[in-house]
Amino acid sequence: MLSLKVILVPCISILQLILKPYWDFKNCSDMELRHIIEEGYRKTLPADQTICRENDPGDSFYIILSGTVEVFVESIGKRVATRKSGEFIGEMSLLMGTPRTATLRTLEETMLFVVDRDNLQSLLAKHEALADRISEELSKRQETLERLGITVSSTEQDETPFAAVRKRIKSIFGI
Repeated sequence: MLSLKVILVPCISILQLILKPYWDFKNCSDMELRHIIEEGYRKTLPADQTICRENDPGDSFYIILSGTVEVFVESIGKRVATRKSGEFIGEMSLLMGTPRTATLRTLEETMLFVVDRDNLQSLLAKHEALADRISEELSKRQETLERLGITVSSTEQDETPFAAVRKRIKSIFGI
């Protein structure tokens, strides 16, 4: 009988190979990457499947391993982005503690790597540099939404978007 450990190790190795080239995982050590993988799980969805809806609570974020996802803001009736393999989605509401700002829908069969709130908190506590990288990308996306007239959160007048996002992550996750 095979132990769970024997089965898990090949899965982790495969996920390391898949995640390493994407996002900022290339800057993670093998140990950090292993921890990230152990904190999440894979999920495959068919085309035209809703991942989450605008105004839902944010309880997880996703890294697209394969496929394409539409980011659609129902309140303005507009597709604001299309995300592809290697990009992350759904992180804004999870990290900012706000409802989802958009509906995420698969445009083709899509494989996601999912990290929920509790696992993300554990991950960020152990890898603070990851919180900085996420904050940087999140501040860019927040600026894009604000140009479209969608306010995600308020910032103090003298704060940069990055500083505001980083401060919000720190207050929500205690890091």
